[in-house]
Amino acid sequence: MTAVQPSPLDTVRPIPEFEGVHQIWPRGDRLAAVRSAAERYRERFLSQGQVRAIKSFDIAAAPYPARFAFQGYSINVNPMISIINRMFVIQFEGFDGKLKTLVWEPTVAAV
Repeated sequence: MTAVQPSPLDTVRPIPEFEGVHQIWPRGDRLAAVRSAAERYRERFLSQGQVRAIKSFDIAAAPYPARFAFQGYSINVNPMISIINRMFVIQFEGFDGKLKTLVWEPTVAAV
């Protein structure tokens, strides 16, 4: 039997504070609307749930071109730097008030 993966539409919810800001014209007014919406969203976000714990773990070191890491401003003799991939484990109160655990490792490609 094949497991059914949830659709992103089942798990991602719109942020109502930002509704309609992309239709505002001229762009200067749009920026003000986005900033205002961000302030309202921040207040609502802070009032909902708490992060209970967060821990990060080193996964592996990998070479990375220094010119990309420092936007071309690197003066290192070595053209590579070493970056460390990390995994994050976060426990938080969900919107439903229940404790949830999120494990995130940013180098794993989405499927």
